Amino acid sequence: MTRKQTLLDDAVAAGDAPFLVAAQGNADGVIWSGAAGVSLKRFIGGDAYYRMGKLTRRVDPYHYFIVNEGQHYEIEIDSPSRVGSRCLFFRDGLIGCLLYTSPSPRDRG
Repeated sequence: MTRKQTLLDDAVAAGDAPFLVAAQGNADGVIWSGAAGVSLKRFIGGDAYYRMGKLTRRVDPYHYFIVNEGQHYEIEIDSPSRVGSRCLFFRDGLIGCLLYTSPSPRDRG
């Protein structure tokens, strides 16, 4: 288990959110596997691949990716150069709270 995976696992288990994971390095293969809260992913200097069951999505410097609360996924980075990551995690229940408190189109008049 890598240090980055341990830090993320500890933060997820403690329910510490929102939090930002910012890391840099190159990897060969899966660098994290698990489930967490809603999170926004972005990578700089290279690509990362998110696998969720049979679905695979590439995240590169020009695109971001949102993972749903409780969604199990794996991250794979295979790059000879250093790749930077910025992953912002939000507390569980945030999206439901935002939807609940957002005015409906009828309320907006």
